[in-house]
Amino acid sequence: ECGLDVVFVIDGSGSVGAVNFRKMLEFVKKLISSLSTTDTQIALLQYSEKIDIEFRFRRFHTPSDLLDVTNIRYQDGTATRTATAMQSAVENLFIPLSRKNSRKLLIVITDGLSNSDAISFSEVTSKANELGIQRISIGVNVHAIIRILCISCDI
Repeated sequence: ECGLDVVFVIDGSGSVGAVNFRKMLEFVKKLISSLSTTDTQIALLQYSEKIDIEFRFRRFHTPSDLLDVTNIRYQDGTATRTATAMQSAVENLFIPLSRKNSRKLLIVITDGLSNSDAISFSEVTSKANELGIQRISIGVNVHAIIRILCISCDI
């Protein structure tokens, strides 16, 4: 195996709220700082009605590198396209940029209120499974627990 490639997919929709968004970023920062700096690559995207790849796969070597995480600006978007964001992580980060033999982990942090999505969770989770991408979902101010479960499990 060749290290760990992690993509954080964070909900920037209005239903999350600015306070919870900051908490999400602090959590991501702490998690990144606890991972090995030698064999782990991190990417992060934020989503609402649009998807912003905040940074592509890279390593975090120093505490100042982590400032990039806390400086991410909250979208405060009007829609929540979680499945579309997951698909973007797979197609625009994992497929072209992850290392061939790395373990792949997709971490979605959301309040679960997905709407206006053009694709289903089953479509994107099927593709992730096919590529060996493990999924973890983390609820923030959770409103829709079933949606959170759909991200991590094959429901």
